[in-house]
Amino acid sequence: MKIKNATLFFIICSLFIISCDSDTKTQKGIISGVITLDGQQDYSGIRVMLYSADIVPGKLKELNDQYQQLAFPVEDKHIFDHRKFSPLFSVFTNKKGFFSFPETVYGKYIITYLKEGWGYNYIYDIELHSSEYNTNSIYIYRDLSLSPLLIVPSVLENDYIFYSDKCYYFPQNTMAFPVAKVTIEPSAKLLLGEGIEFSIYGELEICDGSNFAIMTSFSNIYETGVNSSKLGQRVIIYGTANKISNLRVSYLNSGLDIRAENQILRNASLCYNGTAMIAYQTANVTLSNSLIYANTNSEYASIIAYNVNGYNAINNIFYQNNISIRNKTLTNSTIRNNVFYGGNTEVENAFNSNCLFEHNIINNVGIGLDNTAQSNLEVNYNDITANVCIYNWFFPNVGNSPNEGWVQGTNNNFNAFRYTVESRAAYFLISSDLLLDFRNNYWGTTSETEIENKIIDSYDLGVPGGDYYWSIVNYKPYQHNRIISAGIK
Repeated sequence: MKIKNATLFFIICSLFIISCDSDTKTQKGIISGVITLDGQQDYSGIRVMLYSADIVPGKLKELNDQYQQLAFPVEDKHIFDHRKFSPLFSVFTNKKGFFSFPETVYGKYIITYLKEGWGYNYIYDIELHSSEYNTNSIYIYRDLSLSPLLIVPSVLENDYIFYSDKCYYFPQNTMAFPVAKVTIEPSAKLLLGEGIEFSIYGELEICDGSNFAIMTSFSNIYETGVNSSKLGQRVIIYGTANKISNLRVSYLNSGLDIRAENQILRNASLCYNGTAMIAYQTANVTLSNSLIYANTNSEYASIIAYNVNGYNAINNIFYQNNISIRNKTLTNSTIRNNVFYGGNTEVENAFNSNCLFEHNIINNVGIGLDNTAQSNLEVNYNDITANVCIYNWFFPNVGNSPNEGWVQGTNNNFNAFRYTVESRAAYFLISSDLLLDFRNNYWGTTSETEIENKIIDSYDLGVPGGDYYWSIVNYKPYQHNRIISAGIK
């Protein structure tokens, strides 16, 4: 009887172990396909690389879902660049163009395929959950091919079309004449050589499509990683544009440089640049419904508006940039309904710039708003979490006056780790300290002592050492609850 019980016990344990092993064993399959070269019969030597998908950061997804009026539905295709990420596997096609990734763990993937002299392309939305995934399946409707790399001439005298899924290399500075219409189709790739500029004096049209057209550098396009010293410079728009949208600008020193009036850049992904966009010596330029992402070079600001009358940034997501926006010599500037997350400094307002900052959200551990050099900044209905929410300071040899150099705000929610308002600006042509109006805000507390500890103004700076005065932050500590109408609307 004891032997029978022992045998039964052994059988049950064995079945349990086999069941557990079956449930916990990693499931794997094969990802395969065929890639062709236009006009060729031998398709060998195409490098195919496999990358993990779902690269959009979780917090960015959360913000994108929560505030659907901002930017656009962000997916991998809007921020993926094969030079930015490391491949899991890399193989080469045979003469028939066949490739395969055996023993691939079930999951979501991105494929890059390229060949020197032939350009490159991406395959998104690969979901392996069976023994094999064929990228050329008739149920997926993919015709995978590469076209030869096309060289753009130095002068475009006539209309020029950048066609979908083709790569165009700019080896020298290129100019499109005023009589030439430049058309950029979805998924076209404009690759600028080291330090190269593409100047468009004529009409520009960027066609709508689910896949964005790409402006980027040619540097390391057949490799992984990017040589930051060999980036392309910029694409300059001097002429008119019917619309500038459905565009991704990445790995350029100065990105998209807008010098024409009455322009709107909308539905754009601006990522991994030095400066992603510049508006220079123009009027009525708007950046809207775009993603400004991971422009982290410490020497640059992501967006620069310089000497512009009527600059607007509306309904955008700024995510983990070094400096999100830099204003210089602006009039009638409005920054409204944007989320700023994870940056070092979100907005610099300087050199006679006048800016209205309203209904925005800032969440970082650096500086929220930076104001200096005879500039005025009005801050209303925002939700600001930062190390220093507002920093108002004195730029050497640029003296402020009562009318030039102030910052004030109302109906904001402030959450400062160090200072809510740090005002170190000096004011000339005045007989006493300048009052900065910060009444009717929520400070996170009604304790005057706690609020004062997070303010730097005249009471902390001592007696001025010259013919100038400091400022005093004028506030009321009576707001008990967060202001519901502050933030995105």
